Parts: sequence; structure tokens; C-alpha cells
Amino acid sequence: MTTPRFPRVPAGYPFPQLEAEVLDLWKRERIFARSVEKNNGAGEFTFFEGPPTANNTPHVGHVLTRVVKDLFPRFQTMRGKRVARKAGWDTHGLAVEIEVEKRLGLSGKRDIEQLVPGDPRASIAQFNRACYDSVMTYERQWRAMTERVGYWIDLDDAYFTYSNRYIESVWWSLGQLHDKRLLFEGHKVQPYCARCGTTLSSHEVAQNYKEIEDPSIWVMFPARPGRRLKTVDGKELVVPTDFYLVAWTTTPWTMPGHSGLAVHPDLVYRVVEHPSRPGARLLFADRIEIPIPYEIEVEGKRQRRDLRDQPALARVTGEELSGLRYDRPYRTEPFDERQDPDGAPQPPPSDEDGWLVVTADYVTAADGTGLVHTAPAFGADDYATGKKYGLPLFKTVEADGKISPKQGLERFAGMWFKDADKEITRDLKERNLLLHSERYKHSYPFCWRCDTPLLQFASKSWFVRTTAIRDRLVAKNLTIDWHPEAIGKARFGNWLEGVVDWALSRKRYWGTPLPIWKCDLCPAERVFSSFAELLHEAGRKVPEDLYDRAQFDPHRPNIDDITWECYGCRDQGRNGVFRRVDDVIDAWYDSGAMPFAQHHYPFENLERVAPGGQFRPADFISEAIDQTRGWFYTLHVLACALFDSVAFEHCIVMGHVNDEQGRKMSKRLGNVVDPMGVIAETGADAMRWYFYVNDPEQTSRFSAKLVREAAQGLQLPIWNALSFFTIYANLDGWVPPSAERGSAGSGRAIPVAERPDLDRWILARLDDEIDKIARLLEGYRIAEPARRLEAFVDDLNNWYIRRSRDRFWSATGEKSSNKEAAYQTLYTVLTTLARLIAPFAPFLAETLHEHLVRSVDREAPASVHLEDWPETTGILEQDRGLLALVGAMGLAKRLVGLGRVARAEHDLKNRQPLASATLVLAPEIFGVDVRSQLERVRSLIEDELNVKSLAFAERRGDFVTHEVRPNFRVLGKKLGGKMKAAQAALLAADGDALAELLARDGRIEIQVDGEALVLLPEDLEVRLIEKEGMATANDGELLVALDPLLTPELVAEGRAREVVNRLQTARKDAGLDYADRIRVRYTAAPDLEAAIAQHRAWISGETLAVEWQAAPGEEGLSPAPIDDLAFAFAIDRAS
Repeated sequence: MTTPRFPRVPAGYPFPQLEAEVLDLWKRERIFARSVEKNNGAGEFTFFEGPPTANNTPHVGHVLTRVVKDLFPRFQTMRGKRVARKAGWDTHGLAVEIEVEKRLGLSGKRDIEQLVPGDPRASIAQFNRACYDSVMTYERQWRAMTERVGYWIDLDDAYFTYSNRYIESVWWSLGQLHDKRLLFEGHKVQPYCARCGTTLSSHEVAQNYKEIEDPSIWVMFPARPGRRLKTVDGKELVVPTDFYLVAWTTTPWTMPGHSGLAVHPDLVYRVVEHPSRPGARLLFADRIEIPIPYEIEVEGKRQRRDLRDQPALARVTGEELSGLRYDRPYRTEPFDERQDPDGAPQPPPSDEDGWLVVTADYVTAADGTGLVHTAPAFGADDYATGKKYGLPLFKTVEADGKISPKQGLERFAGMWFKDADKEITRDLKERNLLLHSERYKHSYPFCWRCDTPLLQFASKSWFVRTTAIRDRLVAKNLTIDWHPEAIGKARFGNWLEGVVDWALSRKRYWGTPLPIWKCDLCPAERVFSSFAELLHEAGRKVPEDLYDRAQFDPHRPNIDDITWECYGCRDQGRNGVFRRVDDVIDAWYDSGAMPFAQHHYPFENLERVAPGGQFRPADFISEAIDQTRGWFYTLHVLACALFDSVAFEHCIVMGHVNDEQGRKMSKRLGNVVDPMGVIAETGADAMRWYFYVNDPEQTSRFSAKLVREAAQGLQLPIWNALSFFTIYANLDGWVPPSAERGSAGSGRAIPVAERPDLDRWILARLDDEIDKIARLLEGYRIAEPARRLEAFVDDLNNWYIRRSRDRFWSATGEKSSNKEAAYQTLYTVLTTLARLIAPFAPFLAETLHEHLVRSVDREAPASVHLEDWPETTGILEQDRGLLALVGAMGLAKRLVGLGRVARAEHDLKNRQPLASATLVLAPEIFGVDVRSQLERVRSLIEDELNVKSLAFAERRGDFVTHEVRPNFRVLGKKLGGKMKAAQAALLAADGDALAELLARDGRIEIQVDGEALVLLPEDLEVRLIEKEGMATANDGELLVALDPLLTPELVAEGRAREVVNRLQTARKDAGLDYADRIRVRYTAAPDLEAAIAQHRAWISGETLAVEWQAAPGEEGLSPAPIDDLAFAFAIDRAS
């Protein structure tokens, strides 16, 4: 035996261990860095890394994002592009603060500012030091996961959003927004988290809505009597005593902040009698669309009724109700704010003069009562209405989420706002102001960081005026290539259509400080775009290194210490001082600034960010679907606002990863799967492949079992092909010909045109896949190219290699050119396949490269990832006859598949030879010379179908009959009462004739009750009824009919094949080498012995059996009956 040239291929499932060896190679040989360097000077492919927060361990969703983000940079590198990949870490914000609060045992801002008792500044300093120390707590786990899954990104040159350079670039961008009048301070009602003590932007709020149950209450507001109202029928209604305006809310906690009722001017409102309080009157919208419930007692039982069923006593318009005065439920004092707009009703609303009914266009009859409870402190519409009509604003909830101790709220003071719902409802009922209460299920926003219910809260904040650039945001989005497309057009596009100003500021501690200083006595303010500009203005010395945190820390509280005299005030004899506003910015702004801030633009690297002055967007980004209102949004806003550009040109949006049963993973359910544990079991390539082939754009299920199953589609078949090749190549001492990589080789490279059809077919398939997979990857598709690879590997293993085994098994010198062609073909396919799968399965690709290329040519590139994407050879264009061959082989595979279906349905074993098969081709494909194509592969089809002869026929009717039935789901809607008659007509007709007409004309006509009815294919179901004595299967175009009749000769041959199967399995179980000869001891039933004797030479050739010995009994033999005939045997290696 010759010395093996190709390394031994380990058996079993060796991938985790092999991947560890590959990781060592990549590190030792600097493969990632070299892959980038090899394309220096070439065209750039720009990739942006969405920065994760490393203050928790990575989960399986992070693995998904990393393997998708790795795919396209690897591919583009092989296509000759330079792809720099800079890692990044999102280090600011509430995620970090909350984690530190838990670690330090703190609960909210008050605890933070008393870390050092009595010294808020020292407390903030200590807290921020803890935040700084915590942000990379899990960096080791993130690095380990990143490297283990093969995600190539430069972790040693990562950007950190807390770094001085990064913050200064963010300051520059804020200065730009201010100069463009896109940064402003405003007083608005905003979503607010009382637990975190800060407002949230709209894109943050959108990330965490939950279905919850809240109290739903209908409250009665007593109107002041005496007002004369004109009814819709021209009469007059004088408001009596005991007259109530009914309003609905699901937030009882806002009721103490009530200061107005809004009606729509054009709606009509109805007055009815209170169903259980004679003389009392209730008012609500006349055509309200949902019930207004109440309960009454009937015969000792409470019954629910609908107030809308009460007869109207009068009707008035909303416009007529405007200005009506009433009493509010809680006499809260004092108010916190009140506008005095021109034309506001006089006297101003108050407990003394009554509160106002006002008009508003947002009021509808779709829900509620048509009267909207208005609390200006707790709703954007409410706030705007309050400003318009001078309604007082009562902050009845404190910043910590607890009910204020204002006068009139003593019963609820200090309660958590959501806990106050029950008590307020009880209080209203006790005071006869509650019409009805029940539970109401609806969607409610929670803080996406701490999972606390949000409230709307009036406060001053700094905003980015995104509404001013809405049209540009929408227009630019239309130029982005989104995957899935609907995400960009619908989810993201709709979000942009309804964009609101971005609430930027946060009253927190660990974040990029707003670079805004204001005089504490006059309106003067300054926005700084650089550290040097600030220090110069403040008269501070600029440190030797501004970007060394030890010399200059731009975080709180240090940055807050920078103050200076206001010169404008000094000139007027006052002592004004410029002080920084307390706020930090939304951490999402940090992440959205990464395209330029990661390079400290515009202070450095101008050409990297904006070559020639033109901003360079990313060619590709990818994250999960929740980032459509997170990172994707902030990237898009900042790129449009700063550069009038998109931030990215292609974006893949991934679905979520659930557990194996489709449930969301959570610690509570105990179904969280540790990705590193799965990788240890399956290997990283298997996990990568699982996500790719199952379409990462969709929600997926995940488990180690599912990953192992996915490995059977690519890794294991390729591994089997590699094993097959190396075993026989090493047995024969085969090495690639000298034409390949200049090695000594096995002789000349056989031209493709001189190779057998099977070789030419698989090479043509390979050429086609090289082109199609590249096109799909250029189009940012993932599942499609992955599935094409699986299909090709299946063709390679289950068609090409299986059909070529005899060529590799033949003795050296026997049909030598045929065998050499097989070796050269399989070697070409496997080495090319290594490069095709390199972006998808980088570890397996590397192993293939090491085994097949580096083993015979040490001058070859040190890694497959330093190779280029394979080029097509153009053999399909050079040899047009190959197209016919590819078509013929495709038809052959379809026919063989149908034949196996027919066998399975008739319990005919695949190893049992049959006398014949007949092929029937549909007329629409028969006319393209299909028969001549199939004649080219006739012997192959016969062999695969395991039949002795193959025939062609033109009429299906010789083998099957057709039954045409109505498609009841479709036709029932069309025919109605005529359905039964139509069914009878179809059953009575000639099914074969109907099927032929339907296939030819696309329609049929039947007579029903003397009327002609035209039926289309969708109206009908065509079933094939197999004729007795046939075994058939069809796919609409092709039909295979097998002759199931078994002669004694066929039965004997089938049994011989079963004997071969048993012996081959025993060889494998015994761990024998492919070249080992064996001795067989056996005993068999007489009929089986006869079959063995008849086919002994063939069995011996297939199994390398050199000696057969009949045993006197079954002692020491393994039983393996065949067709219920006794068979027992034992094998051993022949010397």
C-alpha cells in the first residue's frame, strides 16, 4: 500500500474538536487580519457593527446576529473587496445603570444620589465609576462566543461609546443639529419611567408593549345647573340639577389630575334618565360604537345592561356643549402650571367657577362615551388641549411614580400610581360618581429596560426635531434594500410616516452629557461641538492629552464642574453663571452615531467616513427585528439629518429565536438554551448552518437536537464525501495531476469533454451553482443559497458518488482513464466546494482545504479564507450539449424519485429487482425531445429503479384512470343549490376525457339542469385511480408505472442483494478497512441458500468475500433473517 497523501478523516461526529484546531490555525497564522490585508487597495465593502452591551451574557439570539453578520463580509472578501470590520461596545445608558443599581442594592435616583450621604456630587461620581467598571463585566464571554462561532471582527480595535473620542464626535453631531435648528428644548408630555426616573423616546416605547388588564371605569361628572342648551330638534334644554356628563378611562390614577372634558363639536350627544336613580340625567355620544355598561338588580340578581338602550330625552351637539361648566371629582390644589391663551374662556376654570367642557377634533365615537377625560399632565392630546383653553395642569404623580401629597389627595398620597387605581375606583363609587367598573384587556407600554409600566408625564426635555425632516426620512428609506422587504415598506416605513420629535435628554447619570450650558440668570445658552472649544470658553487649561480619561473625563460629575461667568450678565451688573444642563442623552443616539463617531470624525479619519466629502453609508448591516425602532431608526435619522444620506444600503432583519416548542425563551419558563453548550455538542458550523438554511429572516425554533438535524444536510454529507474520496485516493496513491498547483500529480488532467457523462454533469451542476449562489449572495439572500448548497451536496453524495462507486472500486489499471476522471472530478468538486461553503461553514471549509489542498501543496494559501471565490469555467457555454445532459439527469432524478414512491406505496423493497418500468410523459414536455434525452441516461434510470427494462408510453389511461370531482370549498360558493347536480354530472362523465380536456383547454363544460356550466381547474379536483396490477406514481408531468409481478429469478436476485446489505453492515460494524478481504461463515434456509449459490460471485465481489464456509448450526453466528427465511453469519478478516 502506498503512503497516504491525504490525512485520515475521523469517523463519527468530530466537528467540535476539529473546529478547535481550526481556531488555533486562524490565531496562529493571523488569518483574519491577512484576509483583510490581501485586498488592500481594492474596492471597499463597508460594514457597520451594531454595538452590543456587554453587561450580561450573550444568548442564542446574539449568536444568530453574529453568524448572519459574518456571512456577507466573508463572501465579499472572497470577491476581492477590502472589508474592515471594527467591533464596538454600547457602554452607556439605563441598561448599565440598572445592572449597577441591582449590584449595589439601590432603588432609584434618590438612593443613587445618597451613595455618599449628604454629597450628591460624590455619589454620582461613585455611581458612574461603578458603571464604568461594569460595562465590560461579560466581555470575556462575549469574546469567547464571538470567536467560537467564527465571527470575524476586530475586537482588539473596538470602539467604546464611553471613550473621549467617541463622545466628542457625538458632541460635534449635536452641534450640527443645533446649527440646523433641529435641536431644541420643549415642555411636552412624554412617556416616563418612574423606576428609572427618566423619559423615553418613541422608538424606545415601541419596544415593550404588553397585553395587560386594567380597571375600566365610567365616571359621572355633575354639571352646574342652569345652562340653556339648544337641542338638535330646535327646542331648549335647561341643565337641571342631578345632570351628569359620563366619561370613560382605563387610567383611574389620572383622575385626580383632571381639569377638563373634551367633546367633538360635530358629534350629537344624547340625554337619558339614569336607570337606577329616578330624576338623574346622563349625557354621552348618541352613536357611540361600543356598549356603555351598567348593572341593575332584577329579582335579587345583578344584571348587566347597555346605557345606549335607554331612550333619548334630548339631543344636543358637541358645539352646543362647549363652555358648559361642571365639577371635577377631586379638588386638588395647587395647580403646577396654567397657560393664559388669548380668547380663553372666562372666568378661568376652577373649583369655584366650575370646570369646562371644551371641543377637540381627536374625540371620536369609536370607543368610550364621546366625552374625553382630560388631565393635561398625563397625555399629549390633553396637554395640547390644556394649553389651548387654559386648563390648569396638576402633577398629581411625583417623579418617583407615587401619588402626590397635594391637598385633596390625602387618601391616596404616597401610593404607587398603578396601585392607586383600585382605591380611586372605590372612592368614586362611595361618592356615587361611578356608573360602572370592570376589567379591560389592552396593550400598555412598559420600560424596555426595567419592565416597569410607563406613564405619560409633563416635563421639560431636549428634542431632535425629526418632524422637520420627516419627508427626507421617508424618501431616503425608499432607497434602502430591506430584507424582508415588508419590514422597510411597512413596519419601518409606517414608523417614519408617523415620526414624532425625538425626546433626546435623560435625567440620569451614566451617559454622554448634553454639551449645552445655560446662564442661570439670563436666557443665554451655548452648545459646544468639541472639548477644546468648551475649555477655551470656560478659561480652562487644555490637558496634554484630551482623550486620556485620567486627564479629562467628559462624564458627570466632572463635566458639571465646568462653569464660568456669564459676560452678558456681568455687563449688566449681575452675577450670572453658565452651568451645564443636568441631562445626558439617549444611549440610542450613541449607537446611531457609530458610523462617524467610531472613527472620531470630523477630528480624524475624514476620508474613512466621508471620502471626498461624501458620507459613505454601510453596504450592509443586520440586526434583529426589534432594532427597526432602535438602532436602525437612530442610524437613519442621524445620517439623514447630518449628511442627507442613508446610513446603510442593505439591511437584513432577523426574526426572534424561540425554544423547540416555539415559546419565547425565558428564565421563568426554564427554557433558555445556552448557545455555548450547544456549540460544544454540535460545533459552530452546524449552528451557523441551522440558522442559514431555516431562513433567519423568520422566527425560528432552537435546540441542540434541531442543530444536529441541520448538520445532516451539509456537514455530514460533505464529511462522508471527503471520507470516501480520501479512503480510495490513499488506497490508490492518487494525487492531483501536475496541472493543479504544480504538484507531481498522477498524470495529465483529463479534459472535461473526454470524461463520462456523470462527471460532466456534476461539473456542469457545480459551475451553475458557483454563479447562482454568488448572485444570491450579492442580492443579500441567505436561505436560498444555503438550500441550493444542500441540494448540490445531495446530488453529489446520493447521485454522483453513489453512481460512481464502481469506478473508484475498480482495480488500478482497470479502465484507468475512467477511474482517473472520477478522481479528478471529485477532487475538483470537493476543493471548489470548500470555497463555496467558506462564508457559510468556515470551519468545515478550512478542514477541507487542509485535507485536500494543503496536504498536497504546501505552497497553497495557508487558509481557504485567503482564496478567492471560485470562478465559473463556462463549460455550459462551451458545450451546449451539456444543457441537454443536465436536463436529462434532472428528469432521471425525478423519475427515480417517483419510482421509489411507487415502491413504498406498494411495499416493494428498493433492493428487489423488478421486471420493467414504463414512463409516461405529459404532452407539454414530451415535445421538447425529452425522450431522446432520457435515452441518453436509460441504463442509469434502469439501474436506479432496479428494473430489467425501461419502456415509454404515451397514454396514462393504460395505467391509471382519472376521477374528476368538484372542489367543494371553491365551487360550493359559486353554485350554491346546484352543487349536488354538478357533482352528479361530474361523476357520471368520462373522467379520462374530462381530465384530457382540462389539461388541453384549461376548462371543461358540463350540463346541469339544462344549463351549460364552465368549470376551471381551481373548481375541480383531479384524482388518479391506479389500475389493478400496477404500481404507479406521478407528479403531474411524469408518471412511472412499475410491474410488481415477481418471478423466482427476481426474488432470488433480491435476496442476494439483501445478503450483500447484511455483510456490508457487518464489515462497517467490525471497523474493517475498505480494502480488507473477509471470510464468511453462515447458515441459510434452503431457498436463501439457493439464491446465494446462484449469485455467490457477485456477492463476493461486492463484499470482498474470499471464502464461504457453511456452518453446522447458528452457534457463534449473528441471526439476520431475510424475507422470513433463516440466515445467520459471522465474518472475519482474511489473512
